[in-house]
Amino acid sequence: NNIKRSIGLFCFLIAFFVFLLGREICFQYLSVEVYYKYLEKENAFTYVCLGVSLIGIFIGTNLKSVKNKRVSKIEENVSSQNIQRVTEYLFIFCYIFLVISVLSQIILVRRIGYLASYTDEAVSNVPGFVNYIAAFTPVIFCIFLATCPTKKRALLPMGMYEIYAVLTVFTGKRYPFIAISMLILIYMTIRNRSEKGWINKKLIYLLIISLPVLLVFMAAYDSIRIGEAFKFTNLKSTIIDFFDSQGGSVNVIKRVKYYENDLKDLFFTSFENTRTALFSNVIMRRLTGATVYYGNSIERAMKGNSLMHRLSYYSYGNAYLAGRGVGSCYIAE
Repeated sequence: NNIKRSIGLFCFLIAFFVFLLGREICFQYLSVEVYYKYLEKENAFTYVCLGVSLIGIFIGTNLKSVKNKRVSKIEENVSSQNIQRVTEYLFIFCYIFLVISVLSQIILVRRIGYLASYTDEAVSNVPGFVNYIAAFTPVIFCIFLATCPTKKRALLPMGMYEIYAVLTVFTGKRYPFIAISMLILIYMTIRNRSEKGWINKKLIYLLIISLPVLLVFMAAYDSIRIGEAFKFTNLKSTIIDFFDSQGGSVNVIKRVKYYENDLKDLFFTSFENTRTALFSNVIMRRLTGATVYYGNSIERAMKGNSLMHRLSYYSYGNAYLAGRGVGSCYIAE
């Protein structure tokens, strides 16, 4: 209804549609033949889950609009200026390690392949401290943006972060590129409300023109990254292929219902990464002797607490051990 004031919700709903409804739309309305037919009996349960999720988003966004009519801006005092300066320098410092980390991942993927990079045999030659420092980059970037720098000052860090996002595509991953691009678009739209000039007509036209190109690229890349051939026939069929290939996350919800009796030992799977960071870090491993599982392995699938790895093993068997996976979904978790 008002994209300028609801840009975050707008981008969220785009992602919701593409990853959770895209394939189902292709099956129902675009004459794409249904596959994974054994999961069809879980459709009703899945649609209820999606409906409840959208109702929750609807209620939550309306409550937010009641409580917060406008985005508050941090006061331009000495303290915020110091934070801005420090985070700008810290971002550049951590960014160097971030680029080293992603370049090493690109080299690894080129050497052993995309799927094999998820196996427990895949080992990067980059020291652990490089990835550790690189992990701070997103947080520092967001703190820097929260200090409301001028457009001139913010363009360089945003441009650098977008370059990193493009580099991640060559590792075979799609999420960082999409998420970072949306983050920057959301931020520029929010700032443009009170300070005109952050978004102009040229940028809008560029986004509109680049959208079909991006759809074709993502559809092609989804095939190429797993070693399959891609043949462009026409724009319509490519767009259908895009929604079909990207919309597979909905099956994670269906698989949770399908395998529900085999998943009873898993709990709070949404917090698996947090749990690993708190209780399986290097210090806790030495104190408690906790076991950490890496890559796609039977031990990680059956002894860990990751819904993604458990479902991937049930769904793909030995192909999971070779790097295949179903991904994950917060609704399913």
